[in-house]
Amino acid sequence: YLIVPLRVQAPAWAALVLPVRRMLATEDKAALVQMARTTVEQADAAHAAYLLRRTAERDALTGGFNRRTLDQHAARECKLAGNHKPLSVLFLDLDWFKRINDTHGHPCGDECLRKVAATLRAELRPQDVFGRYGGEEFLIVLPETDADAAASLAEKLRRIVSGTEIRLPDGEITCVTLSAGVAGGAGEVLRLDALVRDADAALYSAKALGRNQVYV
Repeated sequence: YLIVPLRVQAPAWAALVLPVRRMLATEDKAALVQMARTTVEQADAAHAAYLLRRTAERDALTGGFNRRTLDQHAARECKLAGNHKPLSVLFLDLDWFKRINDTHGHPCGDECLRKVAATLRAELRPQDVFGRYGGEEFLIVLPETDADAAASLAEKLRRIVSGTEIRLPDGEITCVTLSAGVAGGAGEVLRLDALVRDADAALYSAKALGRNQVYV
């Protein structure tokens, strides 16, 4: 076998492996060199396309889906939830977030959003759809999850986030809390706009009742 290492970006690695039945002529070696170069060029182009697509789909600050991609994935899950399979939506909002920005500055607010987003994503399943809906609001779509199970998850997320510590520029530590609205449904046709509207209304109820709580 002839093994030709390919120059690709770390941490990836690659090699061109070919069975050799005879000594290679000069033109054979030149052809292999060109094949290796073409392979690397195609791999680099595919990687660049992936990064471009990821940049277009993701919120740069939190790493979750941006609003446009979030709506697309959520609408797809609504269509897949036919045959009376349950689907739930969580609408999450950080409490008193404007106060953090106004008091400690936007860099501190950004760090708060990053840390909370990472905390939320760590508790979700691979099939769950997570994204930043806008400002300090997050939307989570939970396939094959009824409202009771969604409420339990929302309460778990609320509890975990309430214990998340954010280090302020002056070295002090503060904790953030969130309010959550939950809506769920099942049926032959589920409307995403209705689920989001109901979850949003539930979120407003959670805030009206004192924040740092879950409302279904």
